[in-house]
Amino acid sequence: MPWGRTGTLPPAPAADPSDLRLRRDRTVWPDGRTHAFATRPAVPRTADEHLGAGDAAAALVRYADALADAPAGQHALAGWIVARRILEPGRAARRMPARPEELLEPAPRV
Repeated sequence: MPWGRTGTLPPAPAADPSDLRLRRDRTVWPDGRTHAFATRPAVPRTADEHLGAGDAAAALVRYADALADAPAGQHALAGWIVARRILEPGRAARRMPARPEELLEPAPRV
């Protein structure tokens, strides 16, 4: 077989080094959001800031308040799950639930 083990495809031509997608001069990716948690906030105001400052309990309360106001809030629900995972480590908390909205108010089982 002239083309290798499978014999189905010819070898790929050598790539031109100036045409590569991953080049050394393109390794820095500036992200404007990284400054948010570069330093601990002196006075956390939002749930995200509390979570970033390491106060998961206060963040959990604020996320729960946000979910009480807007139960469909995906940002608040994601933050609530992360804060809950920090406060309650364990196997069950590591799994992403299939219906995370039921974590807030579980429906009675019949």
